[in-house]
Amino acid sequence: MNLLDKLTILSDAAKYDAACTSSGAKRGYQEGKIGCTSTSVAGCCHTFSADGRCVTLLKVLLSNDCCYNCKYCVNRCTNDTPRATFTPEELAELTIEFYRRNYIEGLFLSSGVLRSPDYTTELMIRALSILRSEYRFNGYIHAKAIPGTSPELVEQLGFLSDRLSVNIELPSEAGLKLLAPNKTKQAILRPMTQIRDRAKQSKQELVKYKHAPRFAPAGQSTQLIVGATKESDLHILNLTQALYDSYRLKRVFYSAYVPVVENTLLPALDTKPPLLREHRLYQADWLLRFYGFRANELLDDNAPDFDPALDPKCCWALRHPEFFPVEVNRADYEALLRVPGIGVVSAKRILVARRSGALRAEDLKKLGVVMKRAQYFLICGSYPFSIRSAKEAAMAWREIIYQYDGSFEGLLCCVFESYTKKERPTAILRDGDDEPSLFEICAVTTDRAHAQRIYRSLYKRSPEVGSFLRRAFLTCLPDKEMAIYRFIVKFYREGAPLLSRLSDDTYLPLLKAVRQLSGEVEQFRGFTRFSDFDGVLGAEIEPKNRVLPVLRRHFCERYHNETFFLYDRTHREALLYSGGVSRIVPLNHFEMAQPDEVEAGYRRLWRRFYDTVAIEARKNEKLRMTHMPKRYWGMMTEFQDESYFKARPKETPSASPAPGAPAAIPAPATRPEGTPPAPASAP
Repeated sequence: MNLLDKLTILSDAAKYDAACTSSGAKRGYQEGKIGCTSTSVAGCCHTFSADGRCVTLLKVLLSNDCCYNCKYCVNRCTNDTPRATFTPEELAELTIEFYRRNYIEGLFLSSGVLRSPDYTTELMIRALSILRSEYRFNGYIHAKAIPGTSPELVEQLGFLSDRLSVNIELPSEAGLKLLAPNKTKQAILRPMTQIRDRAKQSKQELVKYKHAPRFAPAGQSTQLIVGATKESDLHILNLTQALYDSYRLKRVFYSAYVPVVENTLLPALDTKPPLLREHRLYQADWLLRFYGFRANELLDDNAPDFDPALDPKCCWALRHPEFFPVEVNRADYEALLRVPGIGVVSAKRILVARRSGALRAEDLKKLGVVMKRAQYFLICGSYPFSIRSAKEAAMAWREIIYQYDGSFEGLLCCVFESYTKKERPTAILRDGDDEPSLFEICAVTTDRAHAQRIYRSLYKRSPEVGSFLRRAFLTCLPDKEMAIYRFIVKFYREGAPLLSRLSDDTYLPLLKAVRQLSGEVEQFRGFTRFSDFDGVLGAEIEPKNRVLPVLRRHFCERYHNETFFLYDRTHREALLYSGGVSRIVPLNHFEMAQPDEVEAGYRRLWRRFYDTVAIEARKNEKLRMTHMPKRYWGMMTEFQDESYFKARPKETPSASPAPGAPAAIPAPATRPEGTPPAPASAP
């Protein structure tokens, strides 16, 4: 059986496991190792399947050959299904090659019980040891600990993995006995207890010894199947609360049962999976972890199941009218979190924004509050309007148009020119922009000393404003130069408090543009697809904003032992990296080379994995496009036509599309402690 067939069988067998995230681990890049997790601590989404679920990791089984007979499982020993087993070497190589092409963030490894739990775990340990030792893989690994495995093997698995999980599967002991006769409650809880205690011990050892090995630094998680048995939402939520309290779990995942086998004890094959119920449980789980709710607040014996028409937070609010209305300008953080339509982010924004004055209803919408929900539970006061001083209002300004060289330093020089000559520009144009105007056009020469003067004056008022303006300069905001200019003028007038006035009409457009830039950067961290051209990794993207300066650090750390290039088709520039040195250069004409047979093979493997991992019963194209808009699809391997997978003829000499190794870049001069950094065109 070839690798493509094995991947098809084993990814299909693993797709029902929802416990698949890449968050919580912090592995900085190390010399001689490939990969890190320090620049994507929150998890970097690399694609979304047809059912709308995030595919961050290579989620496969080591083997779907299982000696257990769980009645709900497609891999049970009595089921007639094709069987396959990866060799540890095959699995390790596949993971590395997928990671090098930015298809995945790491590996999620589970397995059927091959012969025995110990034998299966030994094979898993062998595969992970090859990854960590031979390939020097420093990325994320999530491994499944099989109930019944000896403690010694669980400990070895924990030192090789970032996260461990022991799936409970069925929410009650009665359901476990009925549908999974080979498993017991004690066998499941024993490794969970061991993982909790060993992780605590590992943290204590790290306090004493800096280089002590870390045991499952990203913690542990579990999965509950929803709908296979008749437990209520209250039962499931109480179990979730107990798991968080007793075993310090990072996540409890809920998987709506998809009927894949026929059994009188299970729902019929034509039963639709309870996706809405699964969604309500995830919403409630979020309330438990981040909003300060307890399980007994959301459900009780009189209402043991969630209302499918309303989310759990709204249900709680309607049952507790005595708590409302909440005064936005006086309520504490915990009270704000209880209001429907206010999330963790918007609550924090409210606390920051109201320092500079009372908030109005229209301000709340700008801060991200969902007013169609929150308006029934909130009250807010008036907003004190700021008035310019008479001196500022009386200042005489001469209207003019500035033209600069297109650099960030050049824009700062425009600000310097405006204040020096008492001129108020009506527009700021780049060199080459020819727009008819009635006003005088003045060419502003870029002077580093003038730019430094402006930058240092801004830095003295607020150290974070410099980074904010550099990012704002990289955005695709229309007329961004004038927006930045108006912000700087107002910032000189009001100082650092302006940065806490999140609804200000001058600050808000730039803030939204920077957030949009950050969102696009995060998307391209995951949606960029590299190809291997004779040892040189190459990729191309089509962003709206100028993202390469912000993406530089992420990919240089991820591939610090590689040579790679990343081409921006929109702005016609390329990020080049080789030998620890990176630079961004203009590149007007570029065509990606045709792949060789090896590269074409890995493209087919990834396409097959992507097509296989989706669950047909959960298909949701709208959700997929919400998370992964179609504008990203054109550069992604999983959406390419057949010509993309054709290898170049063997007789054709290999040609790398990347230019030669970039010339050495001088190291930045060290600055005295306490002095602001110099302005730069690219952060």
